[in-house]
Amino acid sequence: MGVKGNNITLQLGKSVNLIIAFSLLLGALSRIGMRIEKIIQNRVERISLNIGDNPSISTELKNDNNFVSTIIKTPTGTINPLQFISTDNVSWVISGTLLLKESLSSKSDSLLPVIDAIERDIIYALENINLIEP
Repeated sequence: MGVKGNNITLQLGKSVNLIIAFSLLLGALSRIGMRIEKIIQNRVERISLNIGDNPSISTELKNDNNFVSTIIKTPTGTINPLQFISTDNVSWVISGTLLLKESLSSKSDSLLPVIDAIERDIIYALENINLIEP
């Protein structure tokens, strides 16, 4: 695991990384006028660019702590088969990307069970997220 700035990178194997980025708007970003809507818009645009024309499945979640999350699964044609964004629409935006070294093809069946397991873990984390401000 590596931490750089507001990003956490988990090395899940020789060719698989999970990158999670945290943004706290009540800190420096709010002082320069960055708005939560703009951050979300930027992340959604990045996710869309990562997907390209590949078919994707979107899952929407809302947990008891007022976090709204979207998980996008793109099982073929990308190095980003899982992406997510979560926000409380007040001060937190959390986004993450499962990053593979090679693009998934329709013959990547051996990786799909791993991607499904990571997706279940991400869903569990987002359903139970509860961030307390310092």
